[in-house]
Amino acid sequence: MMASAVSSINHSPSDQSKQMMAQLQAAAQAPDQVKSLARIIADFNHMPSDEEKATLAQLFP
Repeated sequence: MMASAVSSINHSPSDQSKQMMAQLQAAAQAPDQVKSLARIIADFNHMPSDEEKATLAQLFP
């Protein structure tokens, strides 16, 4: 699901990809890392914000 969303990003994720990322964020069983990454992917617009860069640095040190 996440790989599909990332591979289809062209400047920003499609509506379908945003819906998939929202499902991941809402999933009770999804790990916090997955939820954080799903939020970043859903909000992605050309380049990550400073806040998203900091979150990525924490998720993948």
